[in-house]
Amino acid sequence: MIRIDRPANAPIELASPAVVEAKTTIRAIAAKRKPLSKEFPTLWGNKEVRRALWAMQRKKCGYCERRRDVNRESDIDHFRPKAEVTLAPTHDGYWWLAYDWNNLLFCCRYCNQRYKLNHFPVESEANRVGKENTPLAGERAYLIDPCDAADDPENFLAYHVKETAKLVYVVACPDSPWIKTRAEKTIEILGLNRTELLEERGKCLTTLRLLVTKMHAARQLMAQEKEREAADEIRWETSSSQAFAGFRRAFFRMNGLGAYVSGN
Repeated sequence: MIRIDRPANAPIELASPAVVEAKTTIRAIAAKRKPLSKEFPTLWGNKEVRRALWAMQRKKCGYCERRRDVNRESDIDHFRPKAEVTLAPTHDGYWWLAYDWNNLLFCCRYCNQRYKLNHFPVESEANRVGKENTPLAGERAYLIDPCDAADDPENFLAYHVKETAKLVYVVACPDSPWIKTRAEKTIEILGLNRTELLEERGKCLTTLRLLVTKMHAARQLMAQEKEREAADEIRWETSSSQAFAGFRRAFFRMNGLGAYVSGN
């Protein structure tokens, strides 16, 4: 995971008459009982909304960072579940956020349908928000929000390379108990250490190691042109558009080359 910059302005489709009507209908249902998932018109799946999220996330899943086609093997996830919330059976769901731009993420179908599902654990159920127009920050959610400036995933997640098998594991940064706990729960909930991700991250290693060697050699020989060339390559390999940019950046930092890592 990496930080995602969400545009302030939502796609106009999320303010369409159909969405306004859907919100009104769901609000009326919620005033009487818990809305059911099937009662929400799937207007967040509008092709323009989907494309805007896909572009915002540099054509990648917001959770595992695999590159995905805008329509193939992809989903739109509600960061805070719109209806059922796992392990919170008395909660009515975050129904008022069903069409909220700030609650939507483009993700791969596997992350959403096999792992994330309706999970959204918080530190204390007593602090879970259950009403519309209530500040969400006080929930102390465990799941890292890649679009929240205070939740930069690179401050929570680290990586461990298993050299013999060329597998790359996501691990928790041990900075504080709260950071460690949130990281561990995020890794578990999103399945960030499932086999295919370990292997796909591992496939980056050869390229990254060659670049580390190239940069260290250029610096040792004081070959400025070669150093500039290697720096440009590192910035490209760690840009937000690359799959597994979070791991790529961490790898160069672990090798003393954090100054060359891309910031966008």
